[in-house]
Amino acid sequence: MVGGKKIRHALKVTTTFFSISVFSCGMIVGVLYYGQKHLEALGAIQAKEAKSAWEQELIRREERKIAEINKYKPNGNPRSVIDDLYYLTLTKGEVKIATFGSSVTNGDGASSSEYKWANLLIRYIQGIDGLRNTVLLSNGFPGHSTEMVMLQNYVNHVIADKPDIILLETFVLNDHGQSIPLKKTRENLETMLQKIKEALPQAKVIVLSPNPKKDDTKNSTGAYYKDYVALSEEFAAANQLDYIDIYSRMKEANSNVNALLTDGVHPNDVGYKIWFDIMKAYFEQKK
Repeated sequence: MVGGKKIRHALKVTTTFFSISVFSCGMIVGVLYYGQKHLEALGAIQAKEAKSAWEQELIRREERKIAEINKYKPNGNPRSVIDDLYYLTLTKGEVKIATFGSSVTNGDGASSSEYKWANLLIRYIQGIDGLRNTVLLSNGFPGHSTEMVMLQNYVNHVIADKPDIILLETFVLNDHGQSIPLKKTRENLETMLQKIKEALPQAKVIVLSPNPKKDDTKNSTGAYYKDYVALSEEFAAANQLDYIDIYSRMKEANSNVNALLTDGVHPNDVGYKIWFDIMKAYFEQKK
């Protein structure tokens, strides 16, 4: 009897312990389950909040971009070429500047490529905050007159790259040297411009004279180099294009022109630095 009672008591204790254990396990499982669900719900809330915060940040960024675009958008007020570059960068992502000219556009006479005026210019532009994506497209054709450029259709090389800004140096160093008649030089420049305008109506064309040279004698047509330079300015004015007078500005910077040249024709490093300074001032000027 006593043994039976002990067995029943042990079974009762075991049953009770088992029930408690099962209950405890159930509670633990429940806590873990609902805890996991809570964490999942909390994670979902946090993810939703993070997504909402990111969406708000994207909206703010877009609003800032629109404000910047409106700031630099042409509105009739005085503006600089730098302003144009900002506007094009904001609306297109990348800006292309093409040079188009003779050996002095190519930078012949510089001791190395880093001293060429066009390379100095693009490094300056790319160093401005927000304009790093500006690209230089070099089109300098040594020894070429306007006549040779037309015969070889080099204007199409420029057009093919679809530049936003074209710096047209008028090739008149070679036109004078090769005795191209002034009238023909003007006709060639007009034809080049017409082709550019037809293919790239939105492109900004800026006309540059070439640099001064040591001697200015009559060529076989009876024209002086300065006559070709004057023609460059007349061409720009007649077509309502901006004109940068490299010829006169370099002479103003140093009356000893030969000190700025390597061979009486092509600028040296000092000459190209002056050329760049003239370009930099023009790009920054609001007008």
